[in-house]
Parts: sequence; structure tokens; C-alpha cells
Amino acid sequence: MATLIGGLSGTLAVAFGVKYSPDMGIYYFLNYRVERDLLDWQILWLSVGLLLFALGIYGGAVVVRQFCPRRVPTFEPALLVGGGIAGLFAGCSMQWYALADLPMDIFLWSSWRLGIIGSLLGMLLACQVKFRRALGPRVNLLRIGFPLMLILLLFLLNFTSFPGVKATAQSRQQWASRHFPLYDNQVSYLKRCPPIVKRVGKVEFIAPTKGVNFFATEGGSGQHGEHTLEIIGSTGTGVAHFKFGMAGGFDEVQFTQNNKTENLSCFNPK
Repeated sequence: MATLIGGLSGTLAVAFGVKYSPDMGIYYFLNYRVERDLLDWQILWLSVGLLLFALGIYGGAVVVRQFCPRRVPTFEPALLVGGGIAGLFAGCSMQWYALADLPMDIFLWSSWRLGIIGSLLGMLLACQVKFRRALGPRVNLLRIGFPLMLILLLFLLNFTSFPGVKATAQSRQQWASRHFPLYDNQVSYLKRCPPIVKRVGKVEFIAPTKGVNFFATEGGSGQHGEHTLEIIGSTGTGVAHFKFGMAGGFDEVQFTQNNKTENLSCFNPK
């Protein structure tokens, strides 16, 4: 039971933790940042996924452990995490070996099948090691410190100098101008975009807001990223979301104003 609950809670933590929806403004991890190498970006996402997986396993194991008789030796949640991660790596390694000839992006993301099976087997083995509930204050301190350490690592991985969505538009725009390559060009383009000017008037500030905001390079093949920007004009305010590729170029913008979302084209204004 602990193996199934731990595996399920770990998988759900990853599935919901790394998923984002630009329409809902939800983007939990690795946001407001620039990565100069696509492989570094993928490694960061894998690290976030592993931490979420570990936290999910630990949380599920702690819940199941509460239903075990107190005087009967039972499994240790931290060992379940160790077994799950070790099994995950073992399963992924087997799958990676089979997919070694595929491109790197597919190679990194197509190894979850055997990884899940290996993780469940690792947790099943870890469940066979039994401990008494009360092992002294040091062990209890470790039981508290272990999930706190995982949370701290998750925080450190995702920390950036972004001032926050509640900061002034001017400070957010200045931060983006310093950190995002090509941002000033994109701002100039949006300021001249006829359908946006029609809706907000003369544009005063364009600043990152709640939603997807990142920039990544793909080696020598170019750049890609997404922005969700608050556009403050003389007569109104709206939020523009767009994806961009080579040289930061884009045309269509998903623009939201007064709870109404529409697709606008700056090149062929309507």
C-alpha cells in the first residue's frame, strides 16, 4: 500500500507541479529566468521533477504511516524516497541505453516508462526495512529536516532576482530590460502594435506579470521563450502573452483585457 500511495503521490506531484497554463496564469517553477543552454534548461527541469517526486513520495508515505499500529515496526518514509529515486535512475538507465541513438531532447524525456517501474520496485524493497516509531530525538529531528531540506533545495533552484508581480511596473520593466535579451526590441514592437495601441492608448510601461516568462538559447540554432506582459497605457491596461523564436520575433499576441481574451496580429491589424 505504501509503495502504491508513494508512487502515485510522487507522480501526481510531478504532473501537477511542472505543468503550466498560460490562460490561467499558472507557472510554478523555473520562471522569470534566462538559460543560455537548452541542455541546462532540461537538467533544471529534471532536477525540479526529482525534488517534486521525492516530496510526493515522502508526503504519501507519511500519511500511510499514520495508519500503521504504533507499537509495530514499520517502514521509514525517507528510505522510501531513497528506494524510489534509486529505482527511478535504474529504470531510466535501462531505457536510456535502449534510446541512445535518439536526439538528445527525446533521449532525456522518453525514459519514464521503465523509470516508474523501477521506482515502484525500489520503494517495495525499501518497505521491507522496518523501524520502530520512536528512535530518539536525533532521528525525529532528521525526519523533520529531510522534507525541509527538499523544500529548501526546490526554493534555491527556483530563486531569481525578479522583484515580484506586486512590484511597480517600472521596476519590473527595468528588471526585464536588464535580464531578458531582446526585451527592449520586443517592447518597442509592442508599443507600435496598432491593435494594442487602439485598446490601451499610448503605451507607458510593459512589464512581466503573473504567467510564463523565460528565455532560453538552443546552442547555435537560435532562441526561444515566452512572455506574459502587463501593458499599461494612457487609456487602459491589458496583458499580452506570446511565444517567440529566432531573434525574439513574434507576430500574434494573445491579449487579455477586462476578462476578455483575443488573438491580435501586429503585422496584419484588424
